[in-house]
Amino acid sequence: MDIKKREYDNSTDQLGSYGENSDPKRLKLENENEIDKSIEPSPVIHCRGLPYSVSDADIHALLSPFGKVEAVCLMRMGQALIEMDSIQTSTSIISRSLTKPFILNNQKVPH
Repeated sequence: MDIKKREYDNSTDQLGSYGENSDPKRLKLENENEIDKSIEPSPVIHCRGLPYSVSDADIHALLSPFGKVEAVCLMRMGQALIEMDSIQTSTSIISRSLTKPFILNNQKVPH
């Protein structure tokens, strides 16, 4: 068995900057009603603040007017990953949520 020692490069250490403003994925926006342009668009939407009673059918009914809902993965703590049919569809849903919040089971879904 050939074992080689791995070289450690401090210049690429990402742990030191975790949560700092240099990390674009964790950057808080000045205006919470704008979209963070540093994150690449995706057909998958991460929703938080959902009612705990929400079902797949509720999400399908809410978002199907925008396009085809490909998959819904409900997670704990009122979260879900929702895959739409295209990046354009998911982007239009996110843009709409910034101007007019969605209502699910008589509860506003925060943007």
